[in-house]
Amino acid sequence: MQSCVLTGRYGDDNETVDPMHIGTAGKGIKSNDDEVLPVTHSLHVLAHQKGEVSMLRQYAPDWLIREAFRAYARQLYREAHEQVPQQAHRG
Repeated sequence: MQSCVLTGRYGDDNETVDPMHIGTAGKGIKSNDDEVLPVTHSLHVLAHQKGEVSMLRQYAPDWLIREAFRAYARQLYREAHEQVPQQAHRG
């Protein structure tokens, strides 16, 4: 069982922890399962009502924002430093 990434709370009889697909709120589509965050049901509903970015700005703890930017920076670094295959010289 996963806890809500924003509040740290686990689901119980009063409120579940739902998978929130990132980038698709209100669009009627579902993103990949590797683009999901566990959040409380009430925050999931709020993301659909007010927009996920607005909800995340209000409830995301500082540590999560830092980790998200670190992961993004690492991805940018990897992409920038990938070995580009050199073309064979024709003589």
